[in-house]
Amino acid sequence: MKQAVLIILLLFTMNTISSARNNSPIAALDFSIPDFTAIKVEKGVTVILQQGLAPGISVRDADAEKALVYHCRGAQLRISKKFAAKNITVYVTCTQLDKIRVCYGGKLIGNNINGTELELLADENATLYFSGNYNVIKSTTRNSIVSISGNYIQQPGILDYNGRYTIIYTAKITELTTQSE
Repeated sequence: MKQAVLIILLLFTMNTISSARNNSPIAALDFSIPDFTAIKVEKGVTVILQQGLAPGISVRDADAEKALVYHCRGAQLRISKKFAAKNITVYVTCTQLDKIRVCYGGKLIGNNINGTELELLADENATLYFSGNYNVIKSTTRNSIVSISGNYIQQPGILDYNGRYTIIYTAKITELTTQSE
């Protein structure tokens, strides 16, 4: 009887150790980064963007940390993943933002981002959801999903020779003016 209980206890302990070793910890891993005003998101990466007092990047598990590749060159933060890694989700905090570019297969969700002027670029198969308060938003897309929510007036769009479609959104309280010569 004692041997049976000992064997069961031993198997239970080995199973617990084995499952703990195979599961990544569920704790946020934070990285401090230099301030940036532009962000570029590449294929296989979903970025959840928010505005805060200090710039930073956060991932939720060790697998995402191993796959994450980021560079801050000048004013642009570029986020990608290693070649064979699974898709990852990255949480990014910015202080101010002037430009967002989402590349082929990337995804960005930005909530309550505020500023004066913003340029959005979304390449093929990119997804971009954005809400915030800007006076002017210039959105250029090419076969992508872009959703802008907020208090904006959509101006007439322009289609260029490369198949990119540009729309300018203005805040309802701001008049869009052009200078004439």
